Amino acid sequence: MCDNATQEDNLHNLSQITHWLNQELYDKAKHDELPLLFVELRWLLERASQLRFFVSGESSHFQPIIDSVNQWILTIQNNKKIAQLSQSQVESIELNGIQNQNILRDKKKRQLIAFLASRGQNDKVNDYRATYLLLCLEMSKLTKFTSRINDTLDNTRFLTDKNREFLLPFLPTISEFDSLFDLHKTLDEIKQSDLYGFWQSKNTEAMQAYIKKVRERKPRKGATLRIDTQSATDSELVNFKIKEEIQQFFLPVDNYVNQNTGIVKQKKSKPETIEPEVIENESFTDDITGDVVLPLSTINENIENDVTNNTEINEPQHEIKEAYNQVTPKKRISPAVDIIKAKQQSDAMRKNSMYLSTDTRVASDYEIDTLIKELYAVLSQINIDYSHSDDSSEHNESLKLSQKEQICIFLLAVLLSGSTQIFKTESWWQNAYYVAKYEFSFTPARAVLDDRFNQDFSQKNKSSLNLFFPEKVSTLLYVFANSFNLDDKDEFDEKYVSTLQNQATEYLKKINKAYQTRLSFNKVLDYLKVTLTRRGEDNAIIDIIRMQPIHQTAALSYINASQMNMIYTHQTFFRTLQKTVNVEEQADNLSIHDYQDLALVDLVALPEDEEFYRDDIEPQMGTALLLNEEKLKNKWILPLKDKLLALFKITDVTPEKFVERHNFFMDYLYVLMGLSSGYRPVIETFGRLQDIDLHTSAYFISDKENRVDDDIGRFIYLPEIAVLQIKNYIAYLHQYSQFYYRKQQIVAQEFDKVLHSQQGIILYLTIVNDQIIAESQQNNPWIAQRLAQYANLPLNWYRHHIRSLRNTGMSLYGQVFNDTNHFTPDIIGAWMGHTDELGYDYFDITSGLKRSQLRDLASLINTKLAEYGFEAIDMCQWINLDKESRNGRVRPE
Repeated sequence: MCDNATQEDNLHNLSQITHWLNQELYDKAKHDELPLLFVELRWLLERASQLRFFVSGESSHFQPIIDSVNQWILTIQNNKKIAQLSQSQVESIELNGIQNQNILRDKKKRQLIAFLASRGQNDKVNDYRATYLLLCLEMSKLTKFTSRINDTLDNTRFLTDKNREFLLPFLPTISEFDSLFDLHKTLDEIKQSDLYGFWQSKNTEAMQAYIKKVRERKPRKGATLRIDTQSATDSELVNFKIKEEIQQFFLPVDNYVNQNTGIVKQKKSKPETIEPEVIENESFTDDITGDVVLPLSTINENIENDVTNNTEINEPQHEIKEAYNQVTPKKRISPAVDIIKAKQQSDAMRKNSMYLSTDTRVASDYEIDTLIKELYAVLSQINIDYSHSDDSSEHNESLKLSQKEQICIFLLAVLLSGSTQIFKTESWWQNAYYVAKYEFSFTPARAVLDDRFNQDFSQKNKSSLNLFFPEKVSTLLYVFANSFNLDDKDEFDEKYVSTLQNQATEYLKKINKAYQTRLSFNKVLDYLKVTLTRRGEDNAIIDIIRMQPIHQTAALSYINASQMNMIYTHQTFFRTLQKTVNVEEQADNLSIHDYQDLALVDLVALPEDEEFYRDDIEPQMGTALLLNEEKLKNKWILPLKDKLLALFKITDVTPEKFVERHNFFMDYLYVLMGLSSGYRPVIETFGRLQDIDLHTSAYFISDKENRVDDDIGRFIYLPEIAVLQIKNYIAYLHQYSQFYYRKQQIVAQEFDKVLHSQQGIILYLTIVNDQIIAESQQNNPWIAQRLAQYANLPLNWYRHHIRSLRNTGMSLYGQVFNDTNHFTPDIIGAWMGHTDELGYDYFDITSGLKRSQLRDLASLINTKLAEYGFEAIDMCQWINLDKESRNGRVRPE
């Protein structure tokens, strides 16, 4: 009696057989083919059980396998509702085999099915089919024999083919053996025998025809020949080829006899292709036609090497080959007309994104003025106590709002926040009553650096920030939440938002009819974005205020926003509303905790009291790669520059010292060019010298070829320090290519390649056998590891840093201080190589941007570079030092 462990092993082994049958038979066969195949499978197993080797002693091993297969067939027939054949059909298959030749299609992919559908014309062949089917089931139990099983099925099936009849005389008759061990021994002896002599004595004519056929057969291109079919003698050729055929029948028996476990072929691993994930952006519903346009774009998620990847995690790819608009017409006409309408709607989205004053899809000042005053007329009638006393809390919680009052509070919140996301954040109503703010999180992929990276240079981020509502609006929201009995819920259910949105749409139609306006829910929803975009505020800050997903715009993956920036940008919108409803003077005098009845100004103004904001000015949130500028300067740039300058004083310059100082300079140049250009870390980061026009400082950047076309690129302007450094670098390369022309020809040639734009600007060196050569391991992971000695950061950190630059806490790419000469988000978007939300280049033919604005940005970056300690280092000073060292003279101090 076997123990429990043995029983478990047996059950596991049998499960391997059913798994193989599921994979090779059930999954690959059509349902109408399965009944035929099941009959043939049973017939072969029954035939195997009647053979001598089975009856004499192998039954104890193979009977459980046969029982397992029969049980599997019954399970499939019962559970999968496989059609049953009539008795006459079953008898026909048992007598003649499967006659349906269609089953033999895809023989290379459906080996087991083709094997079952190929009945032999004599008992010897069918005995081989029955026996080797058992051996295949045995190998599936032994595991890891997939390739051997498929070869066995094919080679046994070939015996039913007339072209393989020549092999039958060499194979022993299975029905004569008492055990498979005897068959194993006999096959081994046959392999060692004179097969040529045996065939010659049996059928010389057939042998000569075979030899001729083999010699005329052309080998596959690139195939490794184990025997030269042209130069080998007839005897050598026949013995080799027939032995190969016999070996195919020997190996399955050998695996059974020795109970071998198969092996898995080790294949050279290839880099896994990053499959971008398709994501949905904010949809647009045409208020007139009702058609819905859903922008689809791709993002990179789960990037294996996110340290050096050129595309930031979750950064959307809006380019034309990476983004599409899915248009769903409300009323279909015909495919041809629907396609034209879809193209029109897609084009209309771009015009709408410009937010023109004449655009009927943008709310006018009159419409917003009408809406706010209509909302105030309803909300001022609600009997709310704004005193924040214990009695007021109990009173307000007992209020029951009408549907109209709920709709008005909902519309007001949507107008002030620019989204419906506030209703989907956890516990927003629980903090609304006293604090007059709601808390939210903004966490792009780099918001927190893990243990792989050096966090010493990063800014201190908070896990959340706050957006502020007017104080009495917060009380309205508190009453609104209580009217839905949300105390025990974690979030406002999606169905509430959808229902309220539909009710709000109907309510706006009534306002339109009464005041001859054309308000829609989309106009109310987009008004905050329209207002702030027209003023030139940073689009990333706007999307954060609207609580948009990270993949909404490319900038959100790179931005770090301060609480101050959020408050002042949102306050800018409130001032626009105050001007619209003519309450600017009252807003200037509004104080905190004014317990009087609700006034119009209370809906659109934040108190000026600092107590209202408390300590919420300093925190920041977003990418952690906005580096601390003092640490960047004092712990990285200045020490590296000082190390370079100190090397001017070394008089004994060996090849090792030259390589050391050259590589230090490459580190310096890499960081300088990164901050100057925002070049993505692609295969050849920073391109080649031909991409830089030193007269105009124009720089052609092509860093998207990994994902789009090779000709995709952009022009920016380099800061003055970077241009001077490149000029010095060119002079350095020119002089040293001459200096090393004789003794170090390899490095001289490498320098010439850089000079003539035959390879990239960045060139690290190493020494092999006293020869200075290019570093063969130079790639992004290698460079990242090298730069880790200063600060272990993702290679594209400089893109995050420049995109997040601030002045006194405010984004440099917005207009919160009404600066007429500020940088717009379009300028920094063009510099970083982003496109707008619809996939268009910021400098395409309809753009209103000027190239001079990119020059101004280069000037700003130049100022930052100087503040960080960068300067253009003249490496040509080294040439005189090296010449003196080579001539045996020491330079005087």
